[in-house]
Amino acid sequence: MLDYVRKMTKICSASIRNSSCANCIILRETVLSLYKMLKDIKEEAQREYFESLIKKAEEIEKELRLLLISLLISQGLRIPDMEFRS
Repeated sequence: MLDYVRKMTKICSASIRNSSCANCIILRETVLSLYKMLKDIKEEAQREYFESLIKKAEEIEKELRLLLISLLISQGLRIPDMEFRS
């Protein structure tokens, strides 16, 4: 499963370089799903004390997190202004 996440992360990284792909909702949802999948794998590895798997997952997580951040920024992620009423 971790190999799948690694391979898909590389594919998504290559796809984001194409400007039309960088705005694709499907790419964003794929990267979000991969991030969630990786977090689940990491949690299970921590529960079972698989140190080598935890290390590998952390390496992929860094790359995937940066990919997700750049994707969200390129798609115009904004935090809307909030009005607080008294």
